[in-house]
Amino acid sequence: MDIMKNHEITDNDDFRIYRNKPSKLDPFKKEVMILKLCGMSYRNIAEYLATEKQLKVTPRNIQYRMEKWLDE
Repeated sequence: MDIMKNHEITDNDDFRIYRNKPSKLDPFKKEVMILKLCGMSYRNIAEYLATEKQLKVTPRNIQYRMEKWLDE
């Protein structure tokens, strides 16, 4: 039985496919991990990346990516 046979899709925003796409932080993984392990805050890492690497990310983005890296 086709579950979707009686349903018409009218808006693609209703269906979002979440996948593990590469992060813009991935090229800096080792550097970010070393900075964090040396005691730098996520905020300071974000400021460092903005000034030294021209990469604008939030401290929360860095924290989230660190959690993902540590789960790998």
